Amino acid sequence: MPDSQHLRNLLKQKELIEGHLAWIHAEIERETQISSQEQEALDASPIPKKRIEVGSSEKTRSPQVLQQSDALPDLLEQLGPDSTSASSDTKKGCFIYFGFAVAALAALITYIYTAY
Repeated sequence: MPDSQHLRNLLKQKELIEGHLAWIHAEIERETQISSQEQEALDASPIPKKRIEVGSSEKTRSPQVLQQSDALPDLLEQLGPDSTSASSDTKKGCFIYFGFAVAALAALITYIYTAY
């Protein structure tokens, strides 16, 4: 006869898994009921639903939407950071930090040289 302890452990694990699966099925059923109730409430709602088109191309968009999307780069150019000056400012800042580091190293070497 096989090891009865091992068989009991396997049966216990099987029972736990079946319990977990039953819980999962109950949760799926509950969520399905909730979503169907929400859909019924939305269908009964007097508020018109807003349609969102997915994957619309430039040709199918309305002129108003095209004007808004064309205005976005202009707005970014006006309000966004100037990338050319930001780049040069960053380079200047790096050179300043490098200069301070070299000066601190020179001061440390001078201190060590004169102290010893």
